[in-house]
Amino acid sequence: MRDSSKRNTIGTIVVLAVFTVLAAAVVLLIVSGASVYKRLSEKNNLAYTKRIVSRYLATKIESANSLDEIAVVPFEGTTALCIKEEIAGVDYLTLIYSNGGYIRELFVPSDSLAEASSGERITECRKIAFTADGSAIRANAVLRGGESLVLFYNVG
Repeated sequence: MRDSSKRNTIGTIVVLAVFTVLAAAVVLLIVSGASVYKRLSEKNNLAYTKRIVSRYLATKIESANSLDEIAVVPFEGTTALCIKEEIAGVDYLTLIYSNGGYIRELFVPSDSLAEASSGERITECRKIAFTADGSAIRANAVLRGGESLVLFYNVG
């Protein structure tokens, strides 16, 4: 009787030990999988933001009919891409700039005063600055994670 109870105790201990090892392995697997998922998710979000910024700017620049309609202008302590257009005899400006952690777009009549906070949020971006040299426009963006993105566009 003693041997049988000793074997049952040893068997129980072995089963509990195997269960504990398996449970620890499952927990480790879940934790490592979560961190891998987090890194992949952040990488995908950054790639998405890069694509959105580059395609948005390219689309806006391509929408201008001529080089005369595009300019880089100072706007509330930063630079803005300014696209001029005429609608029904009225001149309008589309300003693209960064403010409050976002790229923003502001569409206003050319004779109105505009505030940077009034623009429509496009996508997250810490800062974007524009420079122009002839028909070339350069956009320097600092994205959400601090990563830099430099884009060049040729107008015309």
